[in-house]
Amino acid sequence: VTKFSTNKKEAAEQLLAMYDAALAFLRAHGGLLNAVKPEMLLPAEDLARVLNTRANQAEDSPEALEAVEQWGEVEFSFATVSVQVG
Repeated sequence: VTKFSTNKKEAAEQLLAMYDAALAFLRAHGGLLNAVKPEMLLPAEDLARVLNTRANQAEDSPEALEAVEQWGEVEFSFATVSVQVG
C-alpha cells in the first residue's frame, strides 16, 4: 500500500493486510511468529473498526461470530496488556 484510504475502516483493513503480508514474509524466512496475529499489531481504534466490520459480515455464520467474540475479549483487555508490555 503506497497510500492509505481516507476512509478509516478501509485504512484499518489496509493496515491489517500489510501486517499480514509482513508476518507471512517473516515466517517464510524462518521467523518464529506463529503466535503473532496481524490483529495484535493494530492500534486499539483500528482493531475496533476491523472487529466491527467482521461482526457485521458474520451475522449468518456461527463460527465467524464466535471468532469475533474471541477477538472482542482481546479488545476488552487491550489496555491492560498494553500497559504490561510497555
